[in-house]
Amino acid sequence: MSAGTILSRITGFVRQWAMAVALGVSLAAKGAIPIASAFNISNNIPNMIYELVAGGVLSSMFIPIFLEKLDRNGEAEAFKLTNTLFSLFLLVLGGVALVGTLFPEPFVWTQTFTVSSADSQLAVYLFRFFAVQIIFYAFVALTTGVLNSYRRFFPSALAPLFNNVVVIVVLLGFYLPLRDTNPHLAVIALGVGTTLGVLALLVAQVPALLRIGFRFRWSMDLRDPSLRKMTRKGVWLLAYVGVNMIGISFRNAFATATMPDGSAALQYAWMWYQLPYGVLAVSYLTAVFPELSDAAGRRNWDAFKSYFSRGLRAMSLLILPAMAMLLALGTPLVTLYRFGKFPAAAIPLVTYVLAGWTVGLFFFAAYMLVSGSSSSPPTCSYCAPSTRCRTPRPPPSPTRSSPSCRSASTRCCPSCSPDRTRSSASRWPTPRSSGST
Repeated sequence: MSAGTILSRITGFVRQWAMAVALGVSLAAKGAIPIASAFNISNNIPNMIYELVAGGVLSSMFIPIFLEKLDRNGEAEAFKLTNTLFSLFLLVLGGVALVGTLFPEPFVWTQTFTVSSADSQLAVYLFRFFAVQIIFYAFVALTTGVLNSYRRFFPSALAPLFNNVVVIVVLLGFYLPLRDTNPHLAVIALGVGTTLGVLALLVAQVPALLRIGFRFRWSMDLRDPSLRKMTRKGVWLLAYVGVNMIGISFRNAFATATMPDGSAALQYAWMWYQLPYGVLAVSYLTAVFPELSDAAGRRNWDAFKSYFSRGLRAMSLLILPAMAMLLALGTPLVTLYRFGKFPAAAIPLVTYVLAGWTVGLFFFAAYMLVSGSSSSPPTCSYCAPSTRCRTPRPPPSPTRSSPSCRSASTRCCPSCSPDRTRSSASRWPTPRSSGST
């Protein structure tokens, strides 16, 4: 998993470097929004819409509810719930994407309301190509949730690599050669190619999803109790995500008001800011969250506190040195962008932004640990990741020679209720899998 994350982050830097070479950054104080900020603004809107409509619910609720469904009703019903979500997102987010393609101006205005509409026309034009990404992001989140429920972490960790490779090829192989000779065709190539990169993010995970037995089918079971449960609990998350999206919108709008390419300057600094978190913290948190879930499932709060305390200390050990490195080496790191359209005069600006963000890096990593700990689904890993224990007695660990709870009519585990039996025909997710942790 860590190897996949590192490869994805390395190609992510190459992608950002390719953007600096091909798109650059402008230090002009006035004028229309340049290509770099227009690209950044319009390309972020689909992700923001997805987060607002479904992202918060999926990221925090889908896995525990999917595992609960798998435990109580079996794999077929869990997959049916997933297909219902796929179908709903295709309809709802597909409609939003269609509206965004036909009428992109209101969407772009949410990020550029501090400048005139005439100055944001390039961002409006690019968003017509990017609007369909809203659907792809939702499908990627569902696919990742199912794979993580089955402890298949590696495909999701590696998938961004394919997205990055596609965008790098588009920037250096299509946009850059056409930029001076045929600017209009270059912008079209940039819009189409970037959207294909998001599609690659989804396609890269589909083979692993098929290998666990999932099949895409149309389903519209709106009476599913699990779906209603997600809807009820998602109201507060919607408010939380909405406030975050408003903050990002104001950040982009006022950065653009300060200078037309302000959004691009923020993006170049953001790449270095999130690199330590993405490589070090995410890999560790992805591994520790199942342990927190297991401890919560066994009601072993001493173990839960131990894992949480250890996680916080690990965040300190991993992130604090990385913060010192970013503060000390900010200028040399930003200088790596100094190619093509990225001018030397932009290096101090991006460095100052990076230093300002770096101060909060540890607190962001600690917040993610707290957030994941508070939503850790109580599961029992002794029999299967999806088994929900009902009493605080920890079950004995099964050995390789002992009967598995996959056997016919075998009680799940001693601490689960007596009537919870499993048929040998049930397809359980296994704790170990090739290509995962």
